[in-house]
Formats: sequence, C-alpha cells, structure tokens
Amino acid sequence: MELAYLFVSSFIIALSGALMPGPLLAKAVSEGAQMGQVAGPLLVVGHGVLELVLVVALFLGLAPYLQDDGIVAWIFASGGVLLILMAMDMLRQHGEYRVAPAVQGRGRPAVVVLSGAAVSLANPYWTIWWATIGLGYILRSRQAGTMGVIAFMSGHLLADLAFFWVVAFLVSRRRMNPPHLKWVMFSCALFVALFGILFIKEALSRLL
Repeated sequence: MELAYLFVSSFIIALSGALMPGPLLAKAVSEGAQMGQVAGPLLVVGHGVLELVLVVALFLGLAPYLQDDGIVAWIFASGGVLLILMAMDMLRQHGEYRVAPAVQGRGRPAVVVLSGAAVSLANPYWTIWWATIGLGYILRSRQAGTMGVIAFMSGHLLADLAFFWVVAFLVSRRRMNPPHLKWVMFSCALFVALFGILFIKEALSRLL
C-alpha cells in the first residue's frame, strides 16, 4: 500500500508540474512539430537522466548550497542566458525551415535527448523544486526503503513520459502543414526567450 501511495502521489505531483507552461513544454511542441511523436519520449530520456543525476547529487550534500541567495541567483542567470541562446537557435531553425518535418527530423535522436537535458538544466525552478519539494519527497520515500525511492521516481518519470509523449503526438498530427509549423516553432522560440528574460530578471532581483 505504501509503495502504491508513493507511486500514485508522485505521478500526480509530476503531472501537475508538467501541465504548467515551461521551456520543456515549448521544446516538446517545437520538436514534435519537426520530428513527430517520438520527440516526446526522447526529450524525457534526457530530462529523466538529468533528474537521476541531480537526485544523487542532493543525497551527496548539494541541497544546502541551493539555499544560498548568491548561488540561486547564479543558477537563474546562467539558466536565463542558456534559454535565450536556445531561443535564438530555434529562431534560426524557423528561418531555415524548407522541407517536410518528417524528413528534417531524421537522424536527430541524440540531439533531442541532449536538448531535453539542457532545457531542464536551464530552468532554475526545476533545480529549486528538486532541492526543496523533491528532496523532501525523496526523504519520505526512503522510509519505505530502496523500493520506496524506486516507486517515487517511477511515478515521477512516467508522468513526464505520458504527458510529453501526448503533446508531441498531438502536434505531429498537423506536421503536413509547413506554414503552420513555422509559426509553431516561432512561437515556441519567443516563449523560451521570455522565460530566459524572466530568469535573468529574477537573478538581478536576488542580487540587488
């Protein structure tokens, strides 16, 4: 019963987080438009591997450092810059878009996996969530032993996989309409850039 509770509650919490608009959602939309529904699971692979690395780092003593205002400001600033650079790259792809998305998307799995990790790493709220809420939840799941932690992480990752797979699938259904897809990519690039600007603004406010 305890393992089932950890799995279900973790799934619901992760799903509620995935439903909130963010850089990873924008990336799922733009990559789904180019590559099809497989982009969703590929993004989650990169996202999930990075989460596992961060969880291990938190257990090894990273958590206290993520409560320092100076370090948090640096995380926001670097994340903001990285997101703006990603947005510029997305705008470049938008300008060069000439062929059918299904063709353009071939041979890019590794790039999409890496972008899933990069977008997650660039989002300071993701890091802070794991250093606070996520860490507390992991400590709670540890009381049920190793299987408790596995149940928690399984529910969390499955929620991300289900949501972003569905997003990429829905976007890919309209991939035979290139003009529409160009505007999808353009809108996602602006959305990611906006997050980058907001993160830099947050960093400045914390420093000042």
